[in-house]
Formats: sequence, C-alpha cells, structure tokens
Amino acid sequence: MDKDTPVLDQVQLDKLNQKLERKTKEVEIIQQVSSQINATLNLQNIANTMLELMDEFFGFKHTMILLLEEKEQILNVLATHGYEDQGIGAKVKVGMGVIGMVAKRRKLMRMANLGAQRAYMQAVKQQVNQTTTTKIQEEEVLPGLQDVESQVAIPMMLEEKLVGVFSVESREINIFDKDDELLIGILANQAAIALQHARLFQREQQRLHELNEAHKELADLNSNLEQKVEERTAELMELSAKLSRYFSPQVYDSIFSGKLDVSICNDSSFSHLSSALGIKTITLMADTPLIYGNYSSKMFPVIPDGENTVTHNTLGKDKIDPQKIFQKFLEIIA
Repeated sequence: MDKDTPVLDQVQLDKLNQKLERKTKEVEIIQQVSSQINATLNLQNIANTMLELMDEFFGFKHTMILLLEEKEQILNVLATHGYEDQGIGAKVKVGMGVIGMVAKRRKLMRMANLGAQRAYMQAVKQQVNQTTTTKIQEEEVLPGLQDVESQVAIPMMLEEKLVGVFSVESREINIFDKDDELLIGILANQAAIALQHARLFQREQQRLHELNEAHKELADLNSNLEQKVEERTAELMELSAKLSRYFSPQVYDSIFSGKLDVSICNDSSFSHLSSALGIKTITLMADTPLIYGNYSSKMFPVIPDGENTVTHNTLGKDKIDPQKIFQKFLEIIA
C-alpha cells in the first residue's frame, strides 16, 4: 500500500457505509414511488398513492396534495391523508399562508414551533384590537391540523411549471430530517409529472366526450330532419294525388312544373302589380269598386256572396266564398 494513501478508520468506514446504504435506499424509494404513481392515469388514485407511500417510507401521518388552477390562481385540495376532515375541494389562494406562499415563490418552506408563533400572533392581534379601531384581517383557515407545530410545504414542479403543492404537517416540533428534503422534493416532482399527465388525459377524455355528444346530437338532428322531410314529402304526394283527380293531365303538369303562374291578391296595389307583370291574378274585391278589378285582362275579380257589385262601403272581406276562388282558378287554367 502506498505510504501516502490515507488509511480510513472504522468510524469513517461506518459513515461511508451508512451514506451508501442511505443512497441505495433513496434510489429504491424513488423507483417504488415512481412505479406506483405512474401505473394509473386517474388523478385521485395518483394523489392517494403518493400520500400513502410518504407515510410508509417517511412516517408522514398528515399530508395533502393541492393542484393549481392557473386562471384563478387558486390551489384546490385534491387528496389528504391522516386528517379527520378530508377537506377535499378546499381552496387556498396563491400567496395565502405557508402553502400559498410556496406556490407563489416556487420554493420549499420549512416551519417549526408554530404553536409559539400562533400564541405570539394571537397576543399581537388582541393588543392591536384593544388599542385601535383597525381590525387585523383574519388569515384564511387552511386545510389541515389546527394545532400544527411543524410544517414543510414543497412545490410540485414540472420543469419551470408549478403543478401543485405537497404539504406535510405534524403536532411534534422539528420532526423533519433536513436530509430528507431533497428526496421528498424529487418525489414531489415525480408526482407532479404523473399528475400533469393524468390531468391532460382527463381533459382529452372530456374533450372526446363532448365531441361524441355533439356528434350524437347532430345525428339525432339529421334523423329528425330526414323524418320530417319524409313526412312532408308524403303529405305533398297525397295532395298531388288528390289534385290530379280535378285537373286534366296537361293542366296538372303545367301547375307542378312551375310553368303556370296564378296569383291571388286582395283589392290593393298588389293585384295591379301582379297583373302588370303578366301574372294571371285572382282579385278579391272586398270593398273597392268593381271597376278597379278590371284594369287588366290579367285580372279576374271575385266579389262577395250576395253582392252584384262592390263599393267602398261593401265591407265584404268575410263574405268571399273560398269555393268561388277555387272555381275562378279552374276557369283560368282550363
């Protein structure tokens, strides 16, 4: 052995072995957690699995995962572990409290001896309220332990993007090993990747569902439209069959080919316009002198029942028999 090579004593060897064992254990933990949280694309299952594994490997009895809603800048509680009140769906504003500040700064935050801090802040609030009319705004109650003594909140990052926050609480003071923070941060980011993939999958599934619903509604609309067209066609065919009994084949063909134009108008300027355009016009003479219905050879006047002529005082609008109109129509097309 080289004389210049330092000789490690047993204590140093033990420390190196402990570090090696710890690193080996950390790799095993990362592999197990990553394997299990990536085995599903269900958001809730990923979050619950993550929290259960953190309890199993680190003894974290009170934990939660909150997801960020970017548009509203709000964190929603997705899953909790160890709390009597699950608090699912509770909301925390970005920048509010420990969890909100971690979301805002994108940096881990460790808090200890929170009981003493709460007592101090309570005393300050009481003093301020007694000496001034200004009231201190109450901090929003965050989901979790009400008598928490220590807390670590870790941002769950996907590269530079914040996905959510992982929070651990305890009723004991300074329970967290600082050496564990790096490992927990790695695991939190692993969970962020899994959660983001699940969220994208969920959104895609929702989009496909909406597209399927839209296609279904369109298919129903087309089906109803086709049915209405068929019903209307049947009605027209039935009417056509009835009319064919009244007209000669030549007249019938001229009507339904669009070659025969006949207009029905009341005794107004429309009847004059229609006849001036060369359209045979049945003119209903209700209360206009009969001479106005004979300005053109294209005008065919019909007068009210019981009248020999028509004046402005006849008021015969309700006295014109539809049968007379039909009869006049038959005379025109004969």
